[in-house]
Amino acid sequence: MSNPYRGTVSAEVYRAPTREGMARLEVAPSRVVLEVGPRNLAVTDRYVTVDGGPRRRRRSRPLDNARLMVARGVPVEEVGVWYEDRPGRVSRIFGLRPPQLLDGDALAAWRALDRLFGHLRSALAGNRGETSRAAEYGRGADRVLLVDQDERYVLYVRRLFRELPRRALEVRSDGMVSIFHKGGTQRFTVNSRFGVTVLGDHIQFADPEGTVLGKLWLPWVAPEDRAELARRFAERLHQPELDSASGKLTFPG
Repeated sequence: MSNPYRGTVSAEVYRAPTREGMARLEVAPSRVVLEVGPRNLAVTDRYVTVDGGPRRRRRSRPLDNARLMVARGVPVEEVGVWYEDRPGRVSRIFGLRPPQLLDGDALAAWRALDRLFGHLRSALAGNRGETSRAAEYGRGADRVLLVDQDERYVLYVRRLFRELPRRALEVRSDGMVSIFHKGGTQRFTVNSRFGVTVLGDHIQFADPEGTVLGKLWLPWVAPEDRAELARRFAERLHQPELDSASGKLTFPG
């Protein structure tokens, strides 16, 4: 299939096997192109274009006031490209699935996909992307996106009866937690990393006396995903601090 974005000047090419065939990433100064089977994604300074093949129409999205994020799936190791068209709202526009682990060659394929993921993430950082680390949990339309911005985590969740995931939670390293509801924002401080627990389909935050300060409903992901998210939030809420006198790491709370 011919590609109008492809060129030969100063382009670097990376390949990795996926479940849909060989993925090809081309990185050039003026564009980034990712292809697998009949699908391709092309990024320029102004637009991101996704061609879904013969059954899906081609669509271009502007990048003037938007950004792209590249996430790795947990635990399935898929690669997802997410598009934030406005602050707080995202959509997954492209994805790669690693090959099944059936033989020794599959491990080498997964390592190749790891390398392609790193090159894609670095390339998009200069094309309205960002260098923040991101991970996705769940499957299909019910995936949630977790973005690591060093001093805080931001979680995007698809609400009931909503088409696209939206910002639902922020967890900051100083203990501040923000839960975003349709009617407003709930903010509170968690004083201990032990105040983050999982109860049923909820991740909840409590004070040292056990009083629940807030909770987030996450029925879309598996129980082990909720447990992993709670663990990461707890670690981020109170990161270890370096004592200048002793040189030892201490945990607040």
